[in-house]
Amino acid sequence: MMDIKNSVFYQSKWRWSSFLKYLVSKLNEYDSIENVLPSQFAFKESSYGPKKSKNNVQLYNWSSHNNRINLARAVCINSPNYSVLNFLIIPNSIYNFPFFGVDFVTLPNLHLLVLDFQPSLPLERQFDKDLLTKIINMKNKCHQIVPFAEKIPSHVEKFFSPGVIWSKLPKNIQSENLIAGEIYKSFTE
Repeated sequence: MMDIKNSVFYQSKWRWSSFLKYLVSKLNEYDSIENVLPSQFAFKESSYGPKKSKNNVQLYNWSSHNNRINLARAVCINSPNYSVLNFLIIPNSIYNFPFFGVDFVTLPNLHLLVLDFQPSLPLERQFDKDLLTKIINMKNKCHQIVPFAEKIPSHVEKFFSPGVIWSKLPKNIQSENLIAGEIYKSFTE
């Protein structure tokens, strides 16, 4: 089985490698145990497009757990036209803590960024006031610099906390600086 640390997803040429490395490093600090996934589900490589200009795409599934986390899971996709880091932490239910969710997607012309502590229960039952205030303050601080995408549609709003960081950025050097700076800072907080 391929180790994620020996994959393209740990190399700087993959857009989200610094975020993935940080997550794996932090989970290791908390004695997380990597889950062994069947090889056919852990790594997949294929190609798409016309015969003369085939593009390779790699997909990697990685997960771990510990006594406080039921599942920490990353799905990583790399291709010439898009790059994805989808990450989710599902805490042990005895802690009544929200899920930690990350969706960072790079498409040909833009980056879609979602970072949130997603409620699994109604807000008033999931968050104490101090935690919710802290998360909302982090969001407000981030969105002073990083533009907020738009109002979240009402049919999906219940899946996000009031502290969701959500942005759509054009693919350019200014956005790269925002991602490497304020988005990464908010992510590590």
